[in-house]
Amino acid sequence: MPSRKRAIVIMLAVGLNAALFHENPDIRSYVSLVPTSAITGEGMGNLLALIVESCQNMLAKRLMYSEELQATVLEVKAIPGLGTTIDAILINGRLREGDTMILAGTDGPIVTQIRSLLMPQPMKELRVKNAYVEYKEIKAAQGVKIAAKELEKAIAGLNMQVAQKPDEVDVLREEVARELKHALSNIKLQDRGVYVQASTLGSLEALLEFLRTSKIPVIESPAVAHSTQVSLVGHLQMTHNMVYNGSKVSVRVDGALSESFDIELPVR
Repeated sequence: MPSRKRAIVIMLAVGLNAALFHENPDIRSYVSLVPTSAITGEGMGNLLALIVESCQNMLAKRLMYSEELQATVLEVKAIPGLGTTIDAILINGRLREGDTMILAGTDGPIVTQIRSLLMPQPMKELRVKNAYVEYKEIKAAQGVKIAAKELEKAIAGLNMQVAQKPDEVDVLREEVARELKHALSNIKLQDRGVYVQASTLGSLEALLEFLRTSKIPVIESPAVAHSTQVSLVGHLQMTHNMVYNGSKVSVRVDGALSESFDIELPVR
């Protein structure tokens, strides 16, 4: 069976009508399928065009631009020559060089000034290393790399704030701290179990949910793990000798880099 028909059959098996994006008879009733290649990048143009078309036709009112800042930290990276940087999605509002930003960190809220706002060169392939273009101001909505001091302990997956006035800093620090506390409040730790570590809060939540449904207790769960060499979406490290529903657990973590962890759990 051709891969196209196989994908449609799989979608039907879970109760979803599907069709190729250029053959879709009704976009409200059928899921549009866009063939893409992770090797050549073929099909990405069609996917982006479909997203833009759907947003303009069906989500125009919900996607109206607002000057109120809304930005989310996606990733924390160490870049040679720039130091530790964050990749963020600017959904609404503006970011300017020199702004005071507040974001969540492993040791509490981080207050720092934006040193540089960087973006790839226009119409350049992101998978090919190119020099970044520096901007004085960025307007939503788009992705941006931010260089600043004291980002080594920043946490990806939460919103960042910008203080327009000095007296707003303390208020925004408290808001960021509350958001982090709420995000971590659902993590239930046990006296004995496995040690869980992830690169973003979203990855951490997904990994913890997998362990919860597998009835595997968690002993400790730091918010994030940064690496200058590779960025894994998840990592497991055994502590103590225990058995959980058998003698072996296999964890599959999928992301920008996929790894499969087979963890032998010795009998207590």
